[in-house]
Amino acid sequence: MNIEQAKFLVANLLDRISRDPRLQETVTQAEVDALQTLLEEPPPDAPPVANEHRPPVPHPDPESLLTGKPRETIPSTPSTHHASPIRLCLDFGTASSKAFAWNSDSDTPMPLRIGSAAGEPNSPYSLSSTIFISHDGLVFFGQAAIDRAAAVVDPQKHQHFQSIKDILTVGQQLTLLEPVSGQYNPSEQQVNHRDIIALYLAFLTDNALLALNDDHQHSRRDIPRSYTKPVFDQNRDEWATEILNECAAIGQVLADRFSGQWADGIHLSELKRTIAEADIPDENLVVRDRILPEPVAAFCSRMRSYTPREGTRRLLMVIDVGAGTTDFAMFVEVEKDDEVHLWPIKNSITTIRIAGDSIDNVLMEFLLQNAGVMEGHSRINALKADLRRDIRLVKERLFREGAVTRRLENDLSANVRREEFLKNPSMTLLHETMRKKFNEVLSNVHESWRTFDELHVFFTGGGAALPMVTELATGQPIVIGGRMITAIPVSRPPSWVEREPEDVLELYPQLAVSIGGACYGANRTPRLNLDRELREFGGD
Repeated sequence: MNIEQAKFLVANLLDRISRDPRLQETVTQAEVDALQTLLEEPPPDAPPVANEHRPPVPHPDPESLLTGKPRETIPSTPSTHHASPIRLCLDFGTASSKAFAWNSDSDTPMPLRIGSAAGEPNSPYSLSSTIFISHDGLVFFGQAAIDRAAAVVDPQKHQHFQSIKDILTVGQQLTLLEPVSGQYNPSEQQVNHRDIIALYLAFLTDNALLALNDDHQHSRRDIPRSYTKPVFDQNRDEWATEILNECAAIGQVLADRFSGQWADGIHLSELKRTIAEADIPDENLVVRDRILPEPVAAFCSRMRSYTPREGTRRLLMVIDVGAGTTDFAMFVEVEKDDEVHLWPIKNSITTIRIAGDSIDNVLMEFLLQNAGVMEGHSRINALKADLRRDIRLVKERLFREGAVTRRLENDLSANVRREEFLKNPSMTLLHETMRKKFNEVLSNVHESWRTFDELHVFFTGGGAALPMVTELATGQPIVIGGRMITAIPVSRPPSWVEREPEDVLELYPQLAVSIGGACYGANRTPRLNLDRELREFGGD
């Protein structure tokens, strides 16, 4: 056993002591102090070790995040054995990923321009969840992957990973270690699906740490970090969470080894060699209980410095409108004994593949038609590739200003007004499908939940302000299963966000999940309990 493995095991022991009352009864404070000293001090006469290609030594984080296990209480005491006050949360998204940090000492939120760090100027606070593998085995990430894929002569035969998270959310456990098909990996080097997740998490991790240095002059890389995950069904949750945990650990090693080298592509053989040689102990560098369910993280973003109100009971729905998917989840919240309890509601957790990207695609087609460009046009693929680079910015301007003009190649231009676009048949269909799914979620849960007079609907994600989303809950009564319930929107950012710099306020909807994870990790929310899933409401 080398010194790094020994430090890791000591760190894990301290972590278990901080979270296990039974261990706390048998271990003295002097013994804890001795372990902390061993963890933080280098061995006598040890030569300095450069950490350029070495994974950071993990430090236990007593404010462990939700595991999704029944009735797990989350400790709220701050860490006493880690020098860095920074807490980092990484939100691994379907189409794009985000990150946020929090200084627990100064209670300062720290937005991270991970897109800027990776050279994605059109989306400074997010990274495209994309990987492209070239014929000669070079792996490209994010916008570089999108650019390479756009130049492919036959995109049907040579595709790129556009939603890596799907490997966990819709893929099967048995296929994780199977080689990626030649359609996605035409090189001679084989790579399995699990390692694709690890490669992307390395890219996300490194750019979050680079942004932390660029934006906040914090250069340390060995800081406590957490990840978010979807609310998986019970059968998928155990293995998918374990795989995410394992890939995050491998990703940390790769992030340090290849820091800042992503833009020009990295050869698959080098990445695979590093994975094979990674000195990761059996207990991974990322602890399983630092992986937080996304709807709970979004809820946590509203709980900064919140004091629970005894006896409060609310029926909640979180609708997270991302770039690739819209996720629905219902909870019942009870506040008592200075704690917040959340019970997931059975049959309420679902996903629909209608989200920001769906609207981007409709808008792109709308703009091309407006400019007189139809299918079969000799330059249609080049025009689509050009539009795709900034279509999100065009969409944001359209909904913010009410109209937009976009110049295309060859002096073509397209003009679009918001009202005209919303009446487009494709947009009408998206709106109707979203409303149908909302009603379906309410209809699928046990009828006892419809005895509540109010449903508090939390909108998060980059598409939270879209009309087809906000119209789902307007404060007006709706009838579901013969019962009337008032859907109350909770779309306005929490009051604490309005006191922060403008970028935090503007970006809150799309960053709510990563904000909540970082805020909770910095011990700035009440004590939370994620309890067992409930089928029906048992009354008072």
